[in-house]
Amino acid sequence: MHLKVLNKATTFLLYLEQKFGIYFNSFIVSFILLCCAAIYVTPSIAPMELGRGYASLTIDPFDFSEQNNLRYRILTPFMAYCLGLRGSLYIVFPLIIASLFLSAIYFYIRKTQTPSESLLITMVICFSSPILFLLHFQGYVDVTSYLLILLIIIFIKKIYVWTPLMTLLLLNHESNVFIIPGLLYFYNINTPNKAKVAFSAILGFTFALIPFLLYQ
Repeated sequence: MHLKVLNKATTFLLYLEQKFGIYFNSFIVSFILLCCAAIYVTPSIAPMELGRGYASLTIDPFDFSEQNNLRYRILTPFMAYCLGLRGSLYIVFPLIIASLFLSAIYFYIRKTQTPSESLLITMVICFSSPILFLLHFQGYVDVTSYLLILLIIIFIKKIYVWTPLMTLLLLNHESNVFIIPGLLYFYNINTPNKAKVAFSAILGFTFALIPFLLYQ
């Protein structure tokens, strides 16, 4: 039974790829999965808990007269502010990022796996804490961190790409500093020139850290 379902899913996904292309198909998959996840949990219709603090930052991200302990997690509120998704509209922005996150997962996996395998792996992420928590507690910035971590992994061999991504990662949430040793180790095992890897890693991390420290 399950093989029959997987075969039908593969046929349907291949049809979508031929019709719309792999990029747009990735967005279709992410949108459908996100809608299913919203059925599985009860989405909030307003920012919840810390989400209210992030939503407040979107009104005027650099109004330092306002007391806000989340001010240094500025990236997600600032991007929402730039897109005009401010105040009560802010909750739309993390959902957009969640869709991009799932799209990137599907696209990245699809390059080496079948459509059904790519779908199943993306579903594992969609129906787990990174997405379900976001839907129930609207407004949290964690999903932006997950997307940036994934992009760093994808572009780990290109230091000029992952360095600015790491800068954005730190500006999104200060606790992301704890995953950086793991990302640098991943860079080490994926870089053939071991003689330069340590220097490059230290240089990249230093440049990524400077904007974060200057903003504190």
